[in-house]
Amino acid sequence: MLEQLDPKREINGMASYDKRSSLFAVEGERLKQRKLQDQYDLSVFLIDTGCRYSEAASSPRSVVDRDCKYINLYRSKVGNEGQLRVTNRLQPILEKRMRESNSPFLFPHPSDPSKSRGYSTKGLYKAFIRAGLN
Repeated sequence: MLEQLDPKREINGMASYDKRSSLFAVEGERLKQRKLQDQYDLSVFLIDTGCRYSEAASSPRSVVDRDCKYINLYRSKVGNEGQLRVTNRLQPILEKRMRESNSPFLFPHPSDPSKSRGYSTKGLYKAFIRAGLN
């Protein structure tokens, strides 16, 4: 599934990765690339932590420790908090997200960084289908 969500993959109807991610890319292409990266990052977060989509999508940056080695997650459905060790695959993703965004959320809304991502699973569902996991 992660292969199907790879933000560097070639996508029919879109510019190549190099053009989408370039500093000279048009704003629409940069926004699409940012959304692709967010989907990938969120998926790795979900897989490596085992948390629910709603928990991850609404997580504030404060859940990640300064060294990006632990995550303190409050699990609203069961009403407890737990500390999770960050995997080697997830750590560089968190470090980059912490460094490159001023949003109060790990996964901010694409058009309003002051809000959390919300519940948007369409891209994940399409990746399931492309990967043959449905």
